[in-house]
Formats: sequence, C-alpha cells, structure tokens
Amino acid sequence: MIPEYADDLDFENRLPVGQAPIMTQSVQRFHACMQFMMQSREETGYATMGVVTGDAGVGKTIAVQTYLQALTPRAYSGFPACVSIKVSPRSTAKALAKTLITTLNGEHAGHNVYDMEAVAAGAIRRNDLDLVDEGDWLTVESFELLRHIFDRTGCPIVIVGLPRICHLSYILRGFII
Repeated sequence: MIPEYADDLDFENRLPVGQAPIMTQSVQRFHACMQFMMQSREETGYATMGVVTGDAGVGKTIAVQTYLQALTPRAYSGFPACVSIKVSPRSTAKALAKTLITTLNGEHAGHNVYDMEAVAAGAIRRNDLDLVDEGDWLTVESFELLRHIFDRTGCPIVIVGLPRICHLSYILRGFII
C-alpha cells in the first residue's frame, strides 16, 4: 500500500489531494434529485425509493460524496441527515445488513439475518435519506432486504450504480425516477 494513502483504503472514493470537486451539471442534477427526494417526504409524508445510474467513470461516487459533504449534521443529535453505504460485489442480504449496521451504528452485527434486519431498520429511522452506492452489485435478495427496510422505516433510499442495475428491472418498476 502506498504510505501517503494508508488510511484511505478505497482509492475510488476520493479526489486527488488538494483537488476540490467540480460542480458539473451532472453533479448539480444529482444534488437536485436528492433535495427532491427529501423535500417530497417532508411535503407529502411519503418517502420514495429512487435509482440513479450512469456509465463507469462519470462521477457517481464523487457526486454522492459532494452531496454528503454539503449536508450539515443535525443540530439536536450531531448525526448526519444522510448516510451512504457501498455494496460489495454480489452482496448477500446478510452481508448488506451487516454493512448497514456497521455504517449506521458503528458496531458489528449479530449472525441472524432477521435480527440484523430489525437492528438496521431501527438505525435507518434516524436518517432523512440513505444512499446505496455500487447498487448494480445488489442481488435480488439484497434488494428485497432494502425494499423491506424501506417499507418498515419510510426512509427514502437512493440506489446509485451502473446501468446494469436494470437486471433488477422487474423489481424496480415503480421505483425508478
């Protein structure tokens, strides 16, 4: 590992040192889409689940990062209003639940997928929006877990990934914005 990047394990998730993000039209549209997701919940009382796709290298992950950095933590709790998780290749529902719990609670999950789903749902309720990066790696089962958590919590979820995410298109009908 290169010493100056020893604490940055995911090279894809960062810009070069000292480079500020460039607010392209695509990044601005992504920010507007996220604002729409959050405002629609505030105004209607109903959450929605969305999908954002783009080819490799267009800056989806950087757009997620710039959005997260632009948000201020909640004044009353200090927790972020939005959390992002990254899906590992071919993540099972159990692995995704573990990732959610570790990201949201900072603790390791148990072994029973049903208990983990309940803990993840409880932790997600604290957020205004959850972003799922590399969503094209979701399996049908892991997507169903996300959908179930969405149904239980009412927290908007946005799945970000390559256009091949459409392999879940029969499930995603009605969710694509």
